[in-house]
Amino acid sequence: MLLKLLSDKSLILFFQNRIPSEIGRCSNLSVMSLESNDLSRSIPSELGSLSQLQWLMLFGNRLSGSIPAELGLLTNLTYLRLENNMLRGELPDLGTLTNLEHLSLQSTSVTGSIPEGFCELIEEDQMQVGVECGRINCDCGCICYNSYMA
Repeated sequence: MLLKLLSDKSLILFFQNRIPSEIGRCSNLSVMSLESNDLSRSIPSELGSLSQLQWLMLFGNRLSGSIPAELGLLTNLTYLRLENNMLRGELPDLGTLTNLEHLSLQSTSVTGSIPEGFCELIEEDQMQVGVECGRINCDCGCICYNSYMA
């Protein structure tokens, strides 16, 4: 695995099928777009230290395990796309992500409830949330998908 810093806000990652925990040292990173890269294993909790991160795009991989609670520390996050992965477990408390505009969890086995504070944002069209029908409780306008394949 090799991390090569291009600037304060971008980097090139060379690694084999996993997100390295060392990525948490890229403290000025604002966009992480690793979708459809055949990544497996779990999402490293060290991503929670990327305090400048605004977009986290990990959809379309084979990531497994649970969503790290540390993602709730990413208060600048506006886009969180985790759909189409093999993620499981309870949705961590993401209620501190008050800048979030888009959350995608469909085609996963994640269960739980959307934070109550998100409902007002969803109802005011300030946030869009996509969930897997019957797995995530959302009574306030989430987009419900029946796409899980396992």
